[in-house]
Amino acid sequence: MQVRILFFSHLRSALGRGEEAVEVEDGASVEDVVSLLAAHHGEVARMRPALRYAVGTFFVDAAHVLSDKDELALLTPVSGG
Repeated sequence: MQVRILFFSHLRSALGRGEEAVEVEDGASVEDVVSLLAAHHGEVARMRPALRYAVGTFFVDAAHVLSDKDELALLTPVSGG
């Protein structure tokens, strides 16, 4: 199945793009997809402990099972004033 990954904030800047599509096995979880991304992108691996995840408009945890054509957003912590 195909999952569209959306990168925001720091990851978007570090990777030089806002999205990426990945092919994963049916029944893959957010954790499975993040592990795949971390293996290919060092910055995803580095930020992994601080990431939050959303599918569509809902926050999900790493155990959430994805469906074909889902959009998975990887959200990094932000700061500001």
